[in-house]
Amino acid sequence: IQFVMEVTQIKLPVRASKITSGSEVENTNEFLQTLASAVKASPEDLAKAESVVLASVQDAKKPEKDGDEKEERPKSDKQDKEPSKPVSEEPDKGKREGNVEVGEKEKKEKKEKK
Repeated sequence: IQFVMEVTQIKLPVRASKITSGSEVENTNEFLQTLASAVKASPEDLAKAESVVLASVQDAKKPEKDGDEKEERPKSDKQDKEPSKPVSEEPDKGKREGNVEVGEKEKKEKKEKK
């Protein structure tokens, strides 16, 4: 959206979340028409718009140096901790809660009954 606005020099009242949800049909249509005209722009205009948009994105990602930076927490050493042990050494093969799947023994019994 920023790229299209930079190429065409048109301020669009559109948000990406509203486009994807289909909430603002008129604004989405206006954006798509502007996008079509942006495609026809010269390569020089496209390159200029790309550099402007990328610079603004990179500036937004840089933290401010006014002391408002988030303090990094020290990472805990997971090597000091003992590895977690499985709840059961032999998992219950074939059985699930709610009888979604039946064990092998019960499967054989059902086949024999038929």
